[in-house]
Amino acid sequence: QRCHKSRKNFLLSYLMLILLILIGVATFTMATSYIRQDEINTPQRVPAISLLKPARNEPVSVDIAAAPPASAAPQKPAPVAPSIQVTPDDSRVIRAASLKKATDSGRYTINLSGGRARTIYVFSDPLCPHCREIEPTLEALTRDYNVVIFPVTLVGKQSTTDAVTPVLCAAPQKRAQLWQSLFKADGVLSLFPAETNSPAQVSCTDGEHALAINDRAFDYYQLPGTPQLIADDGRDIPFSALTSDDALARFMNAPIKEPGNDHR
Repeated sequence: QRCHKSRKNFLLSYLMLILLILIGVATFTMATSYIRQDEINTPQRVPAISLLKPARNEPVSVDIAAAPPASAAPQKPAPVAPSIQVTPDDSRVIRAASLKKATDSGRYTINLSGGRARTIYVFSDPLCPHCREIEPTLEALTRDYNVVIFPVTLVGKQSTTDAVTPVLCAAPQKRAQLWQSLFKADGVLSLFPAETNSPAQVSCTDGEHALAINDRAFDYYQLPGTPQLIADDGRDIPFSALTSDDALARFMNAPIKEPGNDHR
């Protein structure tokens, strides 16, 4: 009977041990599941980013070309300067001012007369046949107008340069006489160095430069030929206005209303 009780007690103890083990396993499983679920539901902390300075104080390079635009607002195109168009009337005024400035400089012209109210500018080549023909008319115009010669080499080229350069090298008050001495009574240019006091015997760099500038001005103004007479208001004077003193006076005093008054 004692053996039977001992066996019974052993079985009970064994069952209790197994039961305790099962309870322990179940408890551990439930606890582990709870911890895992709690970890899933808990938000993870994000490492803080320093906004003050980069790590180790290293310089930061910025690629401007690759950087996105700061604003999505559409960019306005840069303003474009309006094109400035020079009208024929503006060109006339500019030409008149340029011719007066060149005359006042005393380097490019031969003033046949002065002290008059109005001025007539003449682009002339002494080797040009028509320039020789109009020379007496220009002499007559000196009574009522300032006649200013801009010599050019359109016809005579180097021969004109050799003859006119010494004239432009002389003092302004002596140029008119030297210019007139280039012409004989029959209107033929005198280019013989053997003649006494011939201006062709003299040459200078300033005169050559002045003559070259006059040639450039002649081309810039797109003048049709020589002789070319221009009024002090910039208008081209037609040869029809030279038929009489009254015709020239009417042209010079005519009001400028349209660019067509240029008679070009």
